[in-house]
Amino acid sequence: MDNSLQQAFEQRLGKHAPSDPALRGKLFKPFAALKGYYEIIERTATPPEPKRNISDEEARSLNETLIRLGKGALVSVCFYEKDGYQQVTGAVREVDETFCRLVLVNKTIAFQDILAIEVLDDN
Repeated sequence: MDNSLQQAFEQRLGKHAPSDPALRGKLFKPFAALKGYYEIIERTATPPEPKRNISDEEARSLNETLIRLGKGALVSVCFYEKDGYQQVTGAVREVDETFCRLVLVNKTIAFQDILAIEVLDDN
């Protein structure tokens, strides 16, 4: 039987030529049916850390530190963000009393979210 005739006969019967294994593997490649599902599960797997209340004395101490801070001072700040406390170190760009926020070179932090400030280098 001629090769082209045999191919036509096999196609008619539902038979086909074997495919390349690399292409066949792509058919069974895993995929995410629900986009973002695993990220949501990961985010909810760890419960959020509750925000701590600071005492009046700690608040006074923080206020004094914020007042003394000048532009360019290097500080380490512990603050609440999203679901827990973060620690960031950076140079002070501005202490914005109007909008109650501390602006570092790489981060802006609201006063109400600050737990502690450590001045590393006072310019």
